[in-house]
Amino acid sequence: HYAGILSALIFVMAHVGFKIFPFEIMYYNIGQMASAFVFGLFYSIVYMETRSLIAPIAAHNIVDGIGTVVDWALTCIAG
Repeated sequence: HYAGILSALIFVMAHVGFKIFPFEIMYYNIGQMASAFVFGLFYSIVYMETRSLIAPIAAHNIVDGIGTVVDWALTCIAG
């Protein structure tokens, strides 16, 4: 199951802001990286259980959608 761990690490790196030329890390957030790793593991497990890329892609979209709605609601409440 090293593939799941490697996949989660790649998922983390996809959520770090960087430039390619010249390579430079623009920003990172340890909390976001930790949650991205956990979600990356979750998506890896979903893939291993279903053997389909559709399931983890759908799960990722659902999680992002929930996060967007919660962020919007909190912004509206805060004024």
